[in-house]
Amino acid sequence: MEQIVYIVLGSLLALIGGFISQYPQNHLNQIKEDESLLFQADCLLLDYYPLIKGKDNHAPTDNNTLKLKAKEVTFRDDLSKIAIRICTKRYRGLAVRLTKFALDSTFRTEDNLTSLTHDVQMAINKPMIKKYESEMKDLLKLLKRRIGE
Repeated sequence: MEQIVYIVLGSLLALIGGFISQYPQNHLNQIKEDESLLFQADCLLLDYYPLIKGKDNHAPTDNNTLKLKAKEVTFRDDLSKIAIRICTKRYRGLAVRLTKFALDSTFRTEDNLTSLTHDVQMAINKPMIKKYESEMKDLLKLLKRRIGE
């Protein structure tokens, strides 16, 4: 009788241990998936820059307006589909901003695009972006010093 109790207790402990170890693993997998989705969103945002100004930084002509509209609709659909799949709390605010940018034309400005692209890149690889920004600041200081000489 005592052995049966030990077997049942052991199996319960094994089940509880399995659940305890599975939860953090699922959470880490979701974070990795969200980072992958953010990378896709960043690629879409970077591809969106030419749609704002058109070729050669001028306003789009009437000839390619239809193509740009179709491309913009595809962009909005893809970006909203990516944003809806982001699940972790860490990236929820960013997902809401991506959704606003994709679905609401009032938020679809060049300033929002720039800040959103920067924030997505910071979410993907913060140390690299910080290093890049510090190197660019140092380069600007050096250029200002050289110009001032």
